[in-house]
Amino acid sequence: MDGKITSTTTDLSKKQDVSNLVNESGYNSVSDPEADSKYPSVKAVKTAIKTETDSIKDDVESLETDIENQKNNIVTSAEYSTVMDTDESRYPSVTAVKDAIRDATSDMATNANLNLKQDVANLVKNANYATTDEDADTKYPSVLAVKGAITAATADLAEKSDVDAVESSVESLGGKVTSVESGLDTKIPKPTGSCNNSTSKCVLTFDGSNGYAWEVIQRADNENGES
Repeated sequence: MDGKITSTTTDLSKKQDVSNLVNESGYNSVSDPEADSKYPSVKAVKTAIKTETDSIKDDVESLETDIENQKNNIVTSAEYSTVMDTDESRYPSVTAVKDAIRDATSDMATNANLNLKQDVANLVKNANYATTDEDADTKYPSVLAVKGAITAATADLAEKSDVDAVESSVESLGGKVTSVESGLDTKIPKPTGSCNNSTSKCVLTFDGSNGYAWEVIQRADNENGES
């Protein structure tokens, strides 16, 4: 009797409780997915793997669809100008954004361009020229303003015909002066000899018949002769 009991006990130790065996229909009802004391059937494992891989496949297909949709929503640089600026379902590439910014700011001033410009406030129109500080070195009149200023400044000057008449009179007077000088040269001789010395004293004499002559009345200290 004891031998049979021992044999039965040994046989039972080689068995698993049926409650720990999980068939296909009961697989998903196992509360602990990491239970190490539950044993699913081969079919239960196959079905579980298929279910999981089908779910993954569906996720992959969904992701691929999303990627394809995003690819269609990506806007290249060439397409950017045709996309409505209120469209929030399209996404421009970096190049498209860069080109759009460059195009939008192409007419805007840069520091380099500003250095080549003059403030309009420093440009003087004709109407404002008279009220501008004439010593201002940072104001720049227009051509018309300069012309107007010159016209105003020369309004009281003689006309060209008057200038020509003055020049003609001066030339005529110059001729007369030359004639007088020439006549004097023939009647009154130029000082010569000792009289042509800044330290000698001479007088101009006239004897009636021989005309005018220079006579030394005091010679220079370094000269010999009559004093």
